[in-house]
Amino acid sequence: MPDDSDELDPAFYTHGGISLSEEEQAALGDLHAKRVLLLGAGNGEDALSLVNLGGEVTVVDELEHMVEAKALSQAARLPLRFVEGSPSTIPLSLRDGGFDVAYAGFGGLGWVADLDPWIIGIQEALEKGGTLVVYDEHPFAFTVAPDDERLAIAASYFGAEESDDDDDDDDDDEESDLPDEPHWTLGDIVTAIGSHDFQVRTLLEFPESERFATVLDDMEDVSPAYLACVPGVFLLVARKLG
Repeated sequence: MPDDSDELDPAFYTHGGISLSEEEQAALGDLHAKRVLLLGAGNGEDALSLVNLGGEVTVVDELEHMVEAKALSQAARLPLRFVEGSPSTIPLSLRDGGFDVAYAGFGGLGWVADLDPWIIGIQEALEKGGTLVVYDEHPFAFTVAPDDERLAIAASYFGAEESDDDDDDDDDDEESDLPDEPHWTLGDIVTAIGSHDFQVRTLLEFPESERFATVLDDMEDVSPAYLACVPGVFLLVARKLG
């Protein structure tokens, strides 16, 4: 499980530091002199890692979400281009077909209300043969909850139907311990990407992230042996056709 207590260190990135995992770096490939579109600013570590891998990085996000990434970039004295807009619906100014790589980082899919506009914007931003990399929490991880030291299925992978208020009142104590429902199944994500001129090349699943806490990491009373049986994150690589 990652240690979220560490403060950001600009000097780490000034001297070429990279926080992306080996699997992410392998998925991204050689970024030297390539235009990279980062969907979501986060705390700036993904963006500066992409710069140190050789990419010419453009970050798209809402203005209020860029503050931390801008501060880290300035402190590290590394170049980043920031464009205000929603990562869920790429601004038209970026849909020039000139990006070599698009990277959708951890937690980004949780903000996507509709997969079709999201992937269409990415498709139009990438050049032919461009690469899309998605690294995020696995939707299945949201279906389980602690049951003593084990795990139990606590929510539908396909989304739960709304229940009556009376039923909710009866189950308040039980439901307060359940994880939030996922927005999408992994099948929804792969199908949306494949339906918009992409070929999925790789889909990897891992029990945990080296860098981020997942919903599974909050289940401290569950035996690690059981947590290791459930996918916590996924890494998808797709290539734009044309």
